[in-house]
Amino acid sequence: MTGLMMNYQLTLTHMLERAAKLFPRKEIASRMPDGSMHRYTYADYHGRVHRLAHLLERLGIGQGDRVGTLCWNSFRHLELYFAVPCFGAVLVKATRPRRPAGFVSFLKLPREMHFHFWKRLKEEIIV
Repeated sequence: MTGLMMNYQLTLTHMLERAAKLFPRKEIASRMPDGSMHRYTYADYHGRVHRLAHLLERLGIGQGDRVGTLCWNSFRHLELYFAVPCFGAVLVKATRPRRPAGFVSFLKLPREMHFHFWKRLKEEIIV
């Protein structure tokens, strides 16, 4: 089709590949719940997103499957935010984790979700 501004689609996959190619040594910084900072480069991020996408496949997640998350806004959630849709699954951000104690036990996630990623204060759990 003529008249388009770009010769490629604006997808997360393209954004991920472009960042790794043009800015491999630029840093991504995120603050962790304990107040510390996590820093790594776009090249490192690119590799981790690809490894996570391959992990989803090994775990039996398929194209179009829904993956639910309940994570702090950190580098781990950023990786999920890109890995899940780049793999072809659908990311469903369930809710923010800053809720009263016991809230997670009342959280109803759709049965169609095949896998859930969430984080407790001290340890990472994959359910």
